[in-house]
Amino acid sequence: MSPSTCKKTTPAVSVVCTLSLRQLPADFKSLEEQIVETVQNSAREFYAQVIAHFPMHLGLQYTGHKRRYARRGSTAVTLERKRWILSAQRLPLFGRRLAWQRLRHFGKAPHEVILSDGDEGLERIREAEFPHALWLLDRWHIARAVRDFVAGDQDEYRRIMTPVWKADSEAVLEALRKSPLQQSRGEVFHTLFGYILGNREGIDNWRLVPAKLRRSIGRKIAPVRNGSGVIEKNIEVRINRRFKRQGRSWSRRGAEHLAQLLWLQTNPLDWNHWWLKTALAKTKVNPGWPSSPRPPN
Repeated sequence: MSPSTCKKTTPAVSVVCTLSLRQLPADFKSLEEQIVETVQNSAREFYAQVIAHFPMHLGLQYTGHKRRYARRGSTAVTLERKRWILSAQRLPLFGRRLAWQRLRHFGKAPHEVILSDGDEGLERIREAEFPHALWLLDRWHIARAVRDFVAGDQDEYRRIMTPVWKADSEAVLEALRKSPLQQSRGEVFHTLFGYILGNREGIDNWRLVPAKLRRSIGRKIAPVRNGSGVIEKNIEVRINRRFKRQGRSWSRRGAEHLAQLLWLQTNPLDWNHWWLKTALAKTKVNPGWPSSPRPPN
C-alpha cells in the first residue's frame, strides 16, 4: 500500500495588478521591469492559493511471484492472482474497500502479510481492517534512509544494514548509537533513529515469516519479497502515467471516477459484475431501442 498525490485546481479567475502613480519612475524601461516583476509576483501568489494536491491511494494484493520468461538468466517476474485498487477517497474508505476486495477474491488465507513503508495512515488501516495480518516494514525504504545518513560510506552502510537483514531492530538502534557520523550528521541521524524506533515491529516481524515463504529455491521465487518494487512500479503505471503528466489537473471527484473506470477495465469479472448488478439496474432503457415494448397507440 502506498500513497501518491495528484494536482487539484479550482476555476481560474483574473489577476489584476495595480501600480500606484507615486511609484512611477522617470525611466520607462525601469517602469516596464517593475510592472513585469509585480505581475510575476501576483501570479505566484495566485497559483499558490488555487493549486492544491490530494492523495491517491493504491493497494496491491497477490499470492506470489513467478518468472515471466522461461529462458535462463531472465530476472523479470510477474505477480500471481494480482488484484489492485486505486482511489482518491479518504483513507478509512479506501481501507474498507481494500479489505472487501481481499475477502471477495482471496478469502481467508493461512498466511497474510502486509508490506508498507511505515506511513501512519496505512498503519491505521492495518489495525482497523487487517488486524490478523503480519506487518513487515519495507527494507528498501530502510536502505534508502541509511544511504542518506552514511553519505556514501559503504562500510558504515553495511554495518548498519547487517542487523536489518537479520531482523533485529535492537541491534540496528545500537549500531546507530555507535555511529561516528552521529555528530556530523545530527539532523539526519535523529530522523533515521526515530524512523527505526517507531517501526521496530515491522523489522522484527521478518523472523516470523515461514522460511518457505521468504526463501527462493532455484527458479522458484519466494512469495514474500523484502522490497516494495512491485507497488512502486504500479504507482508509476496506474497513477503517474495517467494522472500526473505535464499539464494535467484533476478534481477529487473526477480522479475517483477515472480510477474506478480503470479498475473495471482491467478486471473483466468486476466489469461484468458491475454492469449486471449496477449499471443495468440504474439505466433506463431508451424507448427507441428495438428491445423495448411498442409504445401505445
